[in-house]
Formats: sequence, structure tokens, C-alpha cells
Amino acid sequence: HHHQQQQQQQQQQQHPSGAEVPTGPPPTQSRPYAPPSAHSGDQSLAPPGQGMERKFSARSAHTLDRLWDFEQQFEEIDATTASIVDAFRSGVLQSGKARDDLAQLEARLDKLQCDGIDSIDTFELKTGKDQARAHRKALTKRAEEIHGRMEEAFATFKEGAQAA
Repeated sequence: HHHQQQQQQQQQQQHPSGAEVPTGPPPTQSRPYAPPSAHSGDQSLAPPGQGMERKFSARSAHTLDRLWDFEQQFEEIDATTASIVDAFRSGVLQSGKARDDLAQLEARLDKLQCDGIDSIDTFELKTGKDQARAHRKALTKRAEEIHGRMEEAFATFKEGAQAA
């Protein structure tokens, strides 16, 4: 019995920010999916991996962590796409260079989609299955939106090349 008490004390030490603290964001599950605002440094959107151990199995936590990581990479790709278009419009980038930069970005997005999102298997998950599925679906939609913006940008660069 004494041994169990020791274990409980150790667990309490490991989680000083225990669940009884009322402040902070609501549990991840109840929050509707919303991509974090790009580079705002808003700490309330901490990666789901933090403090997740109590709710999810290790496998689910790992999968959700990976999805979160992909989401941040998507944000970065999206922001970079926008900055390439801005640089082109303001005359900083020539259409050829803008096209090359965007093509590299698109390749990265495709790789992220194929090797990343599509390789995530939610089938064996139990505790985090629904959340992982929803997140993966949202990321797939996000990838399609970014692709759409990239296509528009390519068209813009093409017009720019012809106008030059």
C-alpha cells in the first residue's frame, strides 16, 4: 500500500499543472477545429501533445502530434505562398523566379500530403481516433485550399511573364 502512495506522489510531481487548474483553453476535444493564426505566437493553441497523456493512448497522442506538426508546416507553406505572390506583385520577384519558388513549395506540399497526411493511419487508434480523423480531414481540405491558391498564383505569374 505504501508503494502505491509513492507512485501517486510521483505522478503528481510530474504534472504540476494538474487538471484541477480552471484556467487555460478548454479540452482539445470540445474545441472546434480552427487553424492557428499564422505566426501570432498565441500560446493558447498549444500542440495537442501537451498534457494529452492522460486522455489518449501513446499511439493516439503520437498521431495527433504528427497531425499538429503537419498543420504547422501547412501554415508555413501557405504564408510563404502569400509572401511569394506579394513579392511578385511589388516587383521584387521576377515571374520566372516566383514560379520556381512556388513550384518548390508545391512539391513540398505534395510530399507533405502524400508522405504525411495520407500515411497517417487512424484505423488502429482507439482513444484519439475521432479527433485524429477529423484533424486529418481538415488538413486534407487545407491542402486543397493551399493548392487552389498556388494555382491562382501560377496563373498570375504566367500573365506577368507575358505582359513583361
